[in-house]
Amino acid sequence: MPFLRVRHRVVAAFARSMFAMVSVTRLPPSMAKEAMGFASIAKAAQEASPLCYTSSTRGSYSRHVRGLKGGYSSVAGESAPDKSGEAVQDPMSMSLSAVVTQGLGVPKEVVEGLAKERGISVYWNIDEGAAEPPANPTALIMVNKKTGGDYLKKLGPKMVAVAFTGYDAVDMKACKEEKIAVYNVPAYSTDSVAELAIGLTLAVYREIPVSDRSIREGKWVVSSGGTELKGKTVGIMGTGSIGVATAKLYKAFGCKLIGWSRTEKKDFLDLGGTYVKTKKELFAGSDVVSLHVPCNAKTMGCVGEEELSQLNPSAVLINVGRGGLIQQEVLSKMLHAKKFRAGLDVFAQEPVDPKDPILTAPNCVLTPHVAYKTTEALARRVQVTLDNIVSFSKGSDTNRVDTKE
Repeated sequence: MPFLRVRHRVVAAFARSMFAMVSVTRLPPSMAKEAMGFASIAKAAQEASPLCYTSSTRGSYSRHVRGLKGGYSSVAGESAPDKSGEAVQDPMSMSLSAVVTQGLGVPKEVVEGLAKERGISVYWNIDEGAAEPPANPTALIMVNKKTGGDYLKKLGPKMVAVAFTGYDAVDMKACKEEKIAVYNVPAYSTDSVAELAIGLTLAVYREIPVSDRSIREGKWVVSSGGTELKGKTVGIMGTGSIGVATAKLYKAFGCKLIGWSRTEKKDFLDLGGTYVKTKKELFAGSDVVSLHVPCNAKTMGCVGEEELSQLNPSAVLINVGRGGLIQQEVLSKMLHAKKFRAGLDVFAQEPVDPKDPILTAPNCVLTPHVAYKTTEALARRVQVTLDNIVSFSKGSDTNRVDTKE
C-alpha cells in the first residue's frame, strides 16, 4: 500500500508538471489532444491527492488558497470550469493588468494563477533589473512601501490595490490629483493581529524573551516572578473589527475592558466593555493599553507624552496597529526611564534604524511588523487584493478608501 501511495504521488507530480506547462504554452493542433490528456490526468490527480502537488515550502499557502473561492488551474486555449463551475479565463484574453512592486508573502505562481482566473495579467517589478512594466496598467499592487506621486505619475495606473489594511504609504494627494482610485484589504488579518496583541502582552507579563535568553546562557532564576493577565483592566483604543476581536481574547483571559473610540460599538458593549471620554482617561485607568485605531492625517502622533505619562511602571503598552500613532521619540525616552513596559510590532520608521534607541529600551518586547503575517491571512489578502481589481473594473466601490479621505 505505501508503494502504491508513493507511485501515485510521483505520477501525480509528473502530470501536474505537464499541466503547468500546458497552462502557459500555446501548443500546435497536432499536440493539443495529447496535452489535454495530460491536463485531465493532472486534474484527476489533484482531486485525488490535493496536498502533494506543491513542494513542502509552498504547501501551506496552497492549502489555504485552495480553501478560498476558486482553484488556480486552467488549460491554455480554452475557458475551463473550476470546481465551483465558473469559467477560468484564457490568459490570452485577459483584459486587466497589474504591476506588483512588493512581494505578497505568497509564491508568485500562486498569485499568477489566482490572477489568471480573474483575467488579470501580472507583471513583477520588484527586483532591480526587472523588465520595464507596461505603462498605464489597470492596477499597481503594493503593500507598505512608500509610493510617491512621481512614481504614480510615471506608471499611470488607474487604481492602486493596496495589499494591506493600512494605506498610509500611498501618496493620497497625488492619487486624487491623477484621479487614481485606491483600494485596501480590510479584515484579512483581524484574528492574526488580535492574537499577536495577546502574545506580546503575555511575553511582557511572563518575561518570555528574557527567560529564553537566560536559560540558553546557563541561568535559571530570571526575576522574582511574572504577572498574571487575569483580572487586569485592558484599555482598547479603537473598537473597530480588530479592536473588538482583540477585546474578545482579553475577555477570555478574564480581563475587564474599557475603550475609547470615535464611535461606540455594540459589539464592544456586548462584551461588557465600557467607554471612557478621553484618551488620557483610558491610559490612566488601564493595566494594559492596546492600540487599534487607523493611522491617517488625523491620528498621526495622537499618542504622546500627555497620554503615556498616565501609565504606571507596571502598565504595558501594546501597539500592533501603526507605528505613526505614537510619538516614537517620546515613547523611547519614557521606556528608557522605565515609566512603563511595552510590546511593539510597529514603528515610526520601518525597518528600524539600527541606531534607534527604541532597540535598546528595557522592559519591552519587539517584533518586526509581523502581526498580520500568518499563512492564513496572507492567502486571504492575495485573493481580496485581486478581487478589488475586478471590482474596480466593474465600477464597485467595495473596499475603496480614497473617497473616504
